[in-house]
Amino acid sequence: MAENYSTAVVKLFRFLRLFDITMFSVLEATGEYVRAVVAWEDGCEGGIPVPEEVQEVLWHYGTSPISEDSLLVAEYAYNVDLVHADKPKIDADTVSRALGWNRERVDSAIAELLMIRVDMVDDDEVTDAFQLHQ
Repeated sequence: MAENYSTAVVKLFRFLRLFDITMFSVLEATGEYVRAVVAWEDGCEGGIPVPEEVQEVLWHYGTSPISEDSLLVAEYAYNVDLVHADKPKIDADTVSRALGWNRERVDSAIAELLMIRVDMVDDDEVTDAFQLHQ
Protein backbone atom coordinates (compact mmCIF):
# COMPACT_ATOMS: atom_id res chain seq x y z
CA MET A 1 0.00 0.00 0.00
CA ALA A 2 1.37 3.39 -0.97
CA GLU A 3 2.14 5.72 1.89
CA ASN A 4 0.65 9.21 1.85
CA TYR A 5 3.03 12.08 2.26
CA SER A 6 1.54 13.29 5.58
CA THR A 7 2.41 9.95 7.16
CA ALA A 8 5.82 10.06 5.50
CA VAL A 9 6.55 13.49 7.03
CA VAL A 10 5.74 12.20 10.51
CA LYS A 11 7.86 9.07 10.03
CA LEU A 12 10.79 11.15 8.79
CA PHE A 13 10.61 13.37 11.85
CA ARG A 14 10.41 10.36 14.18
CA PHE A 15 13.49 8.79 12.54
CA LEU A 16 15.55 11.99 12.56
CA ARG A 17 14.95 12.43 16.30
CA LEU A 18 17.54 9.67 16.70
CA PHE A 19 20.10 12.25 15.55
CA ASP A 20 19.04 14.77 18.23
CA ILE A 21 17.48 17.31 15.88
CA THR A 22 15.73 20.19 17.60
CA MET A 23 14.22 21.85 14.54
CA PHE A 24 12.40 20.22 11.62
CA SER A 25 10.72 22.07 8.79
CA VAL A 26 9.19 20.57 5.66
CA LEU A 27 10.17 22.25 2.40
CA GLU A 28 8.26 19.93 0.07
CA ALA A 29 6.32 16.68 0.32
CA THR A 30 5.13 14.70 -2.67
CA GLY A 31 3.93 11.20 -3.38
CA GLU A 32 7.57 10.13 -3.79
CA TYR A 33 9.74 12.08 -1.37
CA VAL A 34 9.94 14.51 1.53
CA ARG A 35 12.41 17.38 1.45
CA ALA A 36 13.01 19.17 4.75
CA VAL A 37 15.56 21.09 6.77
CA VAL A 38 16.79 20.18 10.24
CA ALA A 39 18.91 21.92 12.82
CA TRP A 40 20.33 21.25 16.25
CA GLU A 41 20.22 23.32 19.40
CA ASP A 42 23.92 24.22 19.19
CA GLY A 43 23.32 25.55 15.66
CA CYS A 44 20.77 28.11 16.83
CA GLU A 45 21.05 31.62 18.21
CA GLY A 46 18.16 32.73 20.36
CA GLY A 47 16.20 29.68 19.25
CA ILE A 48 16.58 30.53 15.56
CA PRO A 49 18.75 28.30 13.35
CA VAL A 50 21.88 29.86 11.91
CA PRO A 51 21.62 29.35 8.11
CA GLU A 52 25.09 27.76 7.88
CA GLU A 53 24.08 25.18 10.51
CA VAL A 54 20.85 24.02 8.85
CA GLN A 55 20.96 20.68 7.04
CA GLU A 56 18.66 19.95 4.12
CA VAL A 57 17.44 16.35 3.95
CA LEU A 58 15.74 14.31 1.26
CA TRP A 59 13.94 11.05 1.89
CA HIS A 60 12.62 8.96 -0.97
CA TYR A 61 10.17 6.98 1.11
CA GLY A 62 9.29 4.53 -1.61
CA THR A 63 12.85 3.25 -1.87
CA SER A 64 13.79 3.46 1.82
CA PRO A 65 10.59 2.79 3.77
CA ILE A 66 10.27 3.16 7.52
CA SER A 67 7.96 0.64 9.19
CA GLU A 68 6.07 1.37 12.39
CA ASP A 69 7.94 -1.48 14.10
CA SER A 70 11.34 0.00 13.22
CA LEU A 71 10.17 3.40 14.51
CA LEU A 72 8.99 1.89 17.78
CA VAL A 73 12.38 0.23 18.26
CA ALA A 74 14.09 3.51 17.35
CA GLU A 75 11.99 5.47 19.82
CA TYR A 76 12.60 2.94 22.57
CA ALA A 77 16.35 3.14 21.92
CA TYR A 78 16.25 6.94 21.87
CA ASN A 79 14.18 7.19 25.06
CA VAL A 80 16.52 4.94 27.05
CA ASP A 81 19.64 6.58 25.55
CA LEU A 82 20.86 3.63 23.47
CA VAL A 83 21.82 5.68 20.39
CA HIS A 84 25.08 7.64 20.36
CA ALA A 85 25.90 9.56 17.18
CA ASP A 86 24.82 7.07 14.52
CA LYS A 87 25.60 3.92 16.50
CA PRO A 88 22.70 2.21 18.26
CA LYS A 89 23.51 -0.11 21.16
CA ILE A 90 20.32 -2.13 20.91
CA ASP A 91 20.08 -5.46 22.67
CA ALA A 92 17.31 -7.45 20.96
CA ASP A 93 16.42 -9.40 24.12
CA THR A 94 15.97 -6.22 26.15
CA VAL A 95 13.84 -4.64 23.41
CA SER A 96 11.80 -7.84 23.16
CA ARG A 97 11.01 -7.72 26.88
CA ALA A 98 10.36 -3.95 26.91
CA LEU A 99 8.00 -3.99 23.93
CA GLY A 100 6.50 -7.42 24.55
CA TRP A 101 7.48 -8.68 21.10
CA ASN A 102 8.94 -12.01 20.06
CA ARG A 103 12.61 -12.07 19.07
CA GLU A 104 11.86 -12.50 15.34
CA ARG A 105 9.79 -9.30 15.25
CA VAL A 106 12.51 -7.36 17.09
CA ASP A 107 15.27 -8.67 14.81
CA SER A 108 13.23 -7.73 11.74
CA ALA A 109 12.56 -4.21 13.07
CA ILE A 110 16.24 -3.68 13.90
CA ALA A 111 17.29 -4.90 10.44
CA GLU A 112 14.81 -2.48 8.84
CA LEU A 113 16.04 0.36 11.05
CA LEU A 114 19.62 -0.21 9.90
CA MET A 115 18.55 -0.02 6.23
CA ILE A 116 16.89 3.41 6.45
CA ARG A 117 18.74 6.12 4.57
CA VAL A 118 17.85 9.81 4.56
CA ASP A 119 20.05 11.83 2.23
CA MET A 120 21.82 15.03 3.29
CA VAL A 121 21.75 17.68 0.58
CA ASP A 122 24.22 20.54 0.25
CA ASP A 123 24.10 22.95 -2.69
CA ASP A 124 21.55 20.71 -4.47
CA GLU A 125 23.88 17.68 -4.26
CA VAL A 126 23.55 14.60 -2.07
CA THR A 127 26.67 14.66 0.10
CA ASP A 128 26.01 12.16 2.89
CA ALA A 129 23.15 10.47 4.68
CA PHE A 130 21.53 9.97 8.04
CA GLN A 131 21.83 6.26 8.54
CA LEU A 132 22.44 4.11 11.59
CA HIS A 133 25.50 1.87 11.65
CA GLN A 134 26.31 -1.07 13.88
